[in-house]
Amino acid sequence: MKIRITLLVLGLALPDPAAGQPDLETARAALEASRADAEDAAFALERGRYADAERLYRQLYVRLRGYPRRALLLHDIALCVEAQGRHGEALVLVRRYRREAGDLMTAHQRRRADDWIRRLTERVRRSAPAPNGPR
Repeated sequence: MKIRITLLVLGLALPDPAAGQPDLETARAALEASRADAEDAAFALERGRYADAERLYRQLYVRLRGYPRRALLLHDIALCVEAQGRHGEALVLVRRYRREAGDLMTAHQRRRADDWIRRLTERVRRSAPAPNGPR
């Protein structure tokens, strides 16, 4: 399976100091660190090191607070969580990804997210313990 490498940080605009955002040098340093973390996370994900990739993607998600495109990282975090067998948590993340990144997604990506939600919902439902019978 080919893993989509999320380097969304490449599309981030540098801040405007006049708008109260960090100075240009601070922003450039943060952008470079974010690029490196995104590459490291994608590398870990491609090699099946899901816990490492999840940790890196979550750190990147926190660092990119305030950037609208950060919601796209929820996709990659959900991939890592699902691969570790935490399907209920993955379902929550995919739903959040669909909701928060909806305007950034293509129609195809929205359909894939909806299919993913259906698949995870069914998997979580099947793995739920059977209710006790009548007493």
